[in-house]
Amino acid sequence: MGKYIEISKKLKEDIFNGKFKEDEKLPSARKLAQNYEINVATVLRALHVLREQQIICKNRTSRFYVCHNISYITELNLDIIFIS
Repeated sequence: MGKYIEISKKLKEDIFNGKFKEDEKLPSARKLAQNYEINVATVLRALHVLREQQIICKNRTSRFYVCHNISYITELNLDIIFIS
C-alpha cells in the first residue's frame, strides 16, 4: 500500500472522528508533512484522494478544508470508512 493511501486513511479517520470539523481548514501540506515525517508531495497526493472522495475541498487560496456536507457523508460512509 502506498504511503499516500495510509496518510489519506489517517486523515479520513481524523475527520470522521471529529478532530477536524466541517468547514475547518486543515493544516498546511507542509505542516502535515512535518507531522507525518514524509514528503510534501506525498501529503498532497493523499489530500487529492480525499478531495476526489468529496471529504475535503479546496478554496481559492489553495488551502484544503473539510467539506461543508461532511456530516451527510459521515452518515453514508460510516460503515465503510476503514475499508477503503
